[in-house]
Amino acid sequence: MERENVMDNKSDIINNETYEKVKKYMESIGVKLDERALIANSNFFNIVSEKINNKLSINELFENYDFIIDVIQGKFPKIINHVNREDRIKTAIRLLNSDDCPKAKDLLTDEEKNFLAFCIIYSFFTYTMNEENEEMEQSIYEFNSTQNIVEEYNYYKRQFPERFNIYKISDYTKDNYGLVVENPIEVTSVGLEYQYLNSIETADNRHIIYDRIGSFSRGDNIIVDGYAIYVNGIIKKKKITTLYMTSYGTENSMHVPKGFKFTN
Repeated sequence: MERENVMDNKSDIINNETYEKVKKYMESIGVKLDERALIANSNFFNIVSEKINNKLSINELFENYDFIIDVIQGKFPKIINHVNREDRIKTAIRLLNSDDCPKAKDLLTDEEKNFLAFCIIYSFFTYTMNEENEEMEQSIYEFNSTQNIVEEYNYYKRQFPERFNIYKISDYTKDNYGLVVENPIEVTSVGLEYQYLNSIETADNRHIIYDRIGSFSRGDNIIVDGYAIYVNGIIKKKKITTLYMTSYGTENSMHVPKGFKFTN
């Protein structure tokens, strides 16, 4: 997570212990930051750590930060190809709720995930004017006090509540549940897609066989996987339908599409 600009001012450090941890971590991964950027990063992680009650280590925060930024920048196209600016915070929250960020998913409350997601997106993608050199720079340099960032976070939540609103991906009450890309079966990891498929059969008690046919975009940054579903015929397997699933849900579905049931 590289940052730019040079300026040495030790008095700007919020917490010396966090500063030393961040410095050590940067050295361990071979990233060289100038002093001002190092202070900005240490202040960022100190503020975030304070607000999430120190539930994640500095290393874990770095790993989550870099993973989320890389996904949103399109460096993991199998997860997400493009994220609109308005959807960045929501996407970060979804990732923090997924198995790709296991410690965050399991340890953080919803409010802590919202705050962490906001801080990651705000620090990297938002730019402010540096009055000293009159140049735009990433807002990670704005992380100089917890109060300032909390006020900014609360402002965003008031002004743009839709950017934090994680809506339910699927609607299992509809007849097309799991049968169309627009209404996929919702689970929280790819592994759980296979676990789900291995736990269902047809409503008339026939064992199913499945083949993954690819990934599809639902049009709202939700990636959906398609599975051709077969049953054994007299001579060869017979395709009966296609089921659609997403591994980036906020919950693991306990419902089956029309024509299926869970095995005993």
